[in-house]
Order: sequence, then structure tokens, then C-alpha cells
Amino acid sequence: MTKYSTTTLLLFLLLCGVVSVRAQTGDGTSVVDTSSTSGGENHKVIVYYLYFMPRCETCLNMEAYSKEAVETGFANDLKQGTVEWHSYNTDKEEYKHFWDDFKLETKSLVMVDMQDGKQVRWKNCEKIWDLVGVKPDFLKYVQDEVHSYLAKNE
Repeated sequence: MTKYSTTTLLLFLLLCGVVSVRAQTGDGTSVVDTSSTSGGENHKVIVYYLYFMPRCETCLNMEAYSKEAVETGFANDLKQGTVEWHSYNTDKEEYKHFWDDFKLETKSLVMVDMQDGKQVRWKNCEKIWDLVGVKPDFLKYVQDEVHSYLAKNE
């Protein structure tokens, strides 16, 4: 085996080991060993809008509405760092890992619960596709999801 194929094999095996640690719940929420994280001091929720090109009007609206929901509903949390907003183009090499990390199938809004610097669970908020035509319902749904993730560790 060449040096590169050995390294590639080792990276693949490591990735398989990391993926096998995850447990998937019935509601699409992933849980990663939360037994040692309850009651942690460092809790935050990261909200990702993950997209690829090309982008249609609906996809642009989903991003804009998601950002608006986070910014209007959690301004203090954003300032304090307990909520983060990120929008990434998964066509870019540095963001392609999100496809595997969150088992994406299309453009998505993902909530991530971080405890003491570690991801403890995540959820793909798939209802954004159903609600994008009704902005107030969309905003409420996103804000309810963020509240839910914040409340789990308060």
C-alpha cells in the first residue's frame, strides 16, 4: 500500500468509528452521548442554513426567513453567544462535510445543541419546506425550534 492509500484508509476507518457512535432517534434528531453533558456551563445553539447552487426564490426566502426568525427572536442570545447563526454553501469544499454530518438530502435548516464545546444533538427542521409560503408560520416554527433547543439545558 502507498502512503496515501494507508492514510486514506485510516481516515475512513476513523470516520466510520465516529459515525457509528451516533444514535438516530425516530424524529430525525441525532443524539451523541449526552450522559456526561447535562447541566454543563457552556451551552449554545447553532442554527445552520445549508444550501447549494443554484438557488431559487423559495430557497432564498427560506434562508432570509430563517435568519430573520433568529435575529428578531434571539437578539440578546446572539449578542451573548448562546445562539449562533450561520449560512453556508455546501458546494464549497470546507462545508461539504455537512452532508454527512447531518445526513442532508437538500437545502436545510439544522439546529445544533452544543454543550461544553461538543455537539450533543441536532435536528434537521424539515417543516421549513411546508411553511415557506406562510411567513408568520415559518418564523414561529423556527423560533419554537430554537426555544426548544435552548430550554433543554436551562
